[in-house]
Amino acid sequence: QFKERVQKLLKAPFTVKDLKINGKDVMQVLDIQPSRQVGEILDKLFAEVLKDSDKNNREYLLRRIAEIN
Repeated sequence: QFKERVQKLLKAPFTVKDLKINGKDVMQVLDIQPSRQVGEILDKLFAEVLKDSDKNNREYLLRRIAEIN
């Protein structure tokens, strides 16, 4: 149990920068310019990934960008 928890913590991102996507991906998917909206979407995705580190995969996050918006 302890080993599994440690492994999960090590996989968990610690900042938005650890996500498998970035602001450029958000802007490309939504066809928008740099704005507060980009940061807000990244923050929402980061919150999801903190709850479940398995969600930190590029395909899932790219799909979620459009769903969140």
